[in-house]
Amino acid sequence: MDSILAPDQTSVSSPMRLKIDPRESRVYHLGARNSLHKWQIRRVHEYIDAHIGSRILVSDLSHIAQRSEAHFTRAFKGTFGETPHAYLTRLRLEVASRAILASKAPLTDIALTCGFSDQAHLCRLFRRWIGRTPAAWRRDGYQPWGGTGPWSAEV
Repeated sequence: MDSILAPDQTSVSSPMRLKIDPRESRVYHLGARNSLHKWQIRRVHEYIDAHIGSRILVSDLSHIAQRSEAHFTRAFKGTFGETPHAYLTRLRLEVASRAILASKAPLTDIALTCGFSDQAHLCRLFRRWIGRTPAAWRRDGYQPWGGTGPWSAEV
């Protein structure tokens, strides 16, 4: 199952101090009072990268960052612009979308490998996020990162 996640798997950390779109898996802003320090961001990213396919609890992340759960959640949202749960869900959907296009593995395997409870969970969230089912996404071969597909700008 590790081969499902192999294509285009990159680290989500960024040393930049600029305000960056949080949907690009990078730091929203640094330096605010309620934000994580660089070392905390690095350690949280490393943990998430290593455990993206398993259950990740806020208590685990707060322990890694050496903050209480409430303080960690506030600081995480201040740093990334979204809650830890929303951030993890989006990352898992990004990984799943790449895996769906890069492999012929069953959607059930991809869902479990990416940390979703089952295929229905993946399909429900994927449809809400993309507006299409994973099967339609795979069938149409949509590649938002520059490939060709039914929605590409190439005519």
